[in-house]
Amino acid sequence: MSTENIGAEDAKQDAKQKEALLVRIAAGETLSKACGVDQNFLTLCYAVGSNAYKEKDYTTAYRAFLFLCMHEHSEADYWTALASVFVAQKQTQRALPLLQTAWRLLPSAANAYRFAECCVRCGDKEAARKVLGAALEDIERSKATSPLHARLKAMLQEVGSEEVGSEAAGSESKPASRKEERQ
Repeated sequence: MSTENIGAEDAKQDAKQKEALLVRIAAGETLSKACGVDQNFLTLCYAVGSNAYKEKDYTTAYRAFLFLCMHEHSEADYWTALASVFVAQKQTQRALPLLQTAWRLLPSAANAYRFAECCVRCGDKEAARKVLGAALEDIERSKATSPLHARLKAMLQEVGSEEVGSEAAGSESKPASRKEERQ
């Protein structure tokens, strides 16, 4: 067998593996599961990103959280953590779609608050009103209790007024903890 045939066979095998991977992902599997990435490794990446964030090493935090978002795209915590890197650097426009993704994946009060706060910072009061209204409706409909219920109501009232953003602009974002996310 010539080396040309070996290269052609390798290319065919690679193409088959890529196609199989795409089929698994299209069927709803995450990239980490399809590639066999261990959950312990994902947990370690989150810890690396969180520690880097706390040390204000935003490049390392960004890389760790981006890796997590790409490999576990259905995990809201990872999208929120990635957004927090941009918020910390006052790049709220870049954080906005990430927080929206987190809220859509997990429409919790915490995610609604973060997304609405970012909308306010970006000057989109209408989007903030919508997400806050939806979050409050969910809380009231389910008769659930949330420590953020009063804060959501207060922000909704603030968004309705013209003095929006004074308190919101000064608050710090941080990577979400899993416990906080579920509220």
